[in-house]
Amino acid sequence: MKNTLINKSQKNRTNSLIKFGLVAIVVALLISASHLLIKVYKTDKLIVNEKANRNQDNVAISTLYWETYVNEAYRYSIKYPNLLYKREYVNQGGYGHFVRFEETRYSADIGIGIGVSVSSLEDETARIKEQLAKEGANLTRESEMVVLDNAAKKLVFDPLEEGGAGRVVVVVSRDTLTFSFSTTPEYMSVYLSTLKFYSNFAKAVESDSTDEAKQ
Repeated sequence: MKNTLINKSQKNRTNSLIKFGLVAIVVALLISASHLLIKVYKTDKLIVNEKANRNQDNVAISTLYWETYVNEAYRYSIKYPNLLYKREYVNQGGYGHFVRFEETRYSADIGIGIGVSVSSLEDETARIKEQLAKEGANLTRESEMVVLDNAAKKLVFDPLEEGGAGRVVVVVSRDTLTFSFSTTPEYMSVYLSTLKFYSNFAKAVESDSTDEAKQ
């Protein structure tokens, strides 16, 4: 009888230890999960802050892992950060074709908008200045430039919001078309350095593919 009571006591003690161990494991898992969520939140917040303050960082921008966007209809290509989201429109906003590479919560790079229209350099420049003036943008500088042997104009606008990034629009005239590129000042030269226009499109794209394969 005495041995039976001892065995029951030991069994109860063992069950209690097992239950305590299970509770301890559950608590540890909950604590680990909470730390993980806090870490993810902080990471997302850091990415957003980096993107908002990019214009103040003067960080070198690498295009090593950028992807190439190719537009066969208008015979050009340009590289863009692979985490940006692409949207394309036809016959909207005065453009025959418009593509926008938008920033996401996962991208630290700044996007770009590219519009193609059948217009002269002067007419397209005037239209853009009028449109952005209606949005409240203040034009601070206008200058002439050359992009890949094509006449172009550069328009520099103040930030729309205090602490925000300014905007630069470069309008390039090529044959009967104008190409308008819109992004922030520090990203404009980087994007334009990846821009290519094609006369013989098929051969040019084949050559580009060969060059990328070598890299």
